[in-house]
Amino acid sequence: MSKEMWLIEPRDSLIVRDGRPFGADAGNRADSLQFPFPSTITGALRTRAGLARLNGDRNGFDASLADDLQREISVRGPLPAEINEDSADFLFPAPADCIIFQAEEREDVARLVPLLPIEKQGDFVANLDLHLCGLSEFQKGKPHTKAPRFWRRSAFEIWLSEPKAREMRLSELGISGLEKDRRTHVVIDRRTKAAQEGGLFETRGLEFIRRQPDGSGYKRYALALEVNYGNFDARIKEGIAPIGGERRLAFWRKIETPFPPCPEEIKKKILLQKHCRLILLTPAVFEQGFLPTWLLSVHFVSIEIKAVAVNRYQVISGWDFKLGKPKGTRRVSPAGTVLYFKLDGSEEAIRNWIEGVWFSCISDDEQDRKDGFGLAVLGVWTGELLRLEEVLK
Repeated sequence: MSKEMWLIEPRDSLIVRDGRPFGADAGNRADSLQFPFPSTITGALRTRAGLARLNGDRNGFDASLADDLQREISVRGPLPAEINEDSADFLFPAPADCIIFQAEEREDVARLVPLLPIEKQGDFVANLDLHLCGLSEFQKGKPHTKAPRFWRRSAFEIWLSEPKAREMRLSELGISGLEKDRRTHVVIDRRTKAAQEGGLFETRGLEFIRRQPDGSGYKRYALALEVNYGNFDARIKEGIAPIGGERRLAFWRKIETPFPPCPEEIKKKILLQKHCRLILLTPAVFEQGFLPTWLLSVHFVSIEIKAVAVNRYQVISGWDFKLGKPKGTRRVSPAGTVLYFKLDGSEEAIRNWIEGVWFSCISDDEQDRKDGFGLAVLGVWTGELLRLEEVLK
């Protein structure tokens, strides 16, 4: 088969630079993103596949091979995964349509409250003629300061199929994110074998192992992704290989656990209600900011975007090795973004649309989709709109 599931477990802390200046004038600090962009992991994987074809000969890596790799190899992911013995449990980015509050007098319990589109009344409208979103029920206080950044599969699937206010323990809901490891380094002068003046610098990388809160042991985490080799004639091998900044090492291994299929319960509800939510699992690149265009034109289903729940945009750039210059800076819609859709079409067409969108990449440009940007799943939405009086209690 041309598809494989892979786990990448960094042995050392992983550095995926956030793009801030790095030098003496900028403080000599290299900080990492909270989670790597898909293009970083996809680039490392394609490099390994190219070297597999060349039997490790880096001198044979030319533009033609790079074009073959970009054209043929596509990726879905990465997602964080929690490693339990020989299995891996996928984690999912916190959906933007859920605001988490602290339960009364219980810091370890979260109160989950959904966001819903608000009915348009008078001049109370958003730009782009979309509905604004508001809390489905009034809440006192501010959002929980320890709200998980990544949700466990069980909690995430419940939210997809039944997004309603409920309470849940933070440990059952998910994890706060990957911790960062801070290291101080020094540049050694090869001639004198001593520290180079002004050569002191600091790095902060993502740790993929963390101590249990009760001190009973450690939890291991990894990056999970699906690789489709297309017609490429080489496969990467399991083992240790570098990834990210400073070429730090990671364990690469195949797993048999596929990404989960769309639950029948969600399919039935979407078919019945003709409305749904689309949730981004990886950042997406859209020509119109947070609004997709390609997705609206490739299926025999008429889609109307009613509202969007989105956090602050992210910015991505990088270095183009083929052209030998920096890539243009682009804004991306972050993972966790939620779009509310109204669907119009036959039952068969909507069912095919659901199966085609589920765990597929929906960015506007084909290459961005192959690079892993815009991995999406679907959740239910009845089409219900909040009245303004309910929000402004």
